[in-house]
Amino acid sequence: MNNICLVCGYDQLEEPQYVEEVPSYEICPCCGFQAGFDDDAASYPQTIPEYRASWLKHDAPWFMPKEKPANWDLKEQLKNINFEI
Repeated sequence: MNNICLVCGYDQLEEPQYVEEVPSYEICPCCGFQAGFDDDAASYPQTIPEYRASWLKHDAPWFMPKEKPANWDLKEQLKNINFEI
């Protein structure tokens, strides 16, 4: 089973972003979301949907461009989280 980013649907994370509400703190190479940090109300008060909206508003840039697959398809990736644009 692939570990999927809750923000962008990237399906190659090394571990789940949350296990029983405990964050992994892994940074998604696609959208840059770090579970447990970017959604921590004390440090950066953005919900996952708000982070996604901001990322999409800025044309969905890759946080780690060298990791971007040559055949990347944003719409297909977002289907991993049942989100359509």
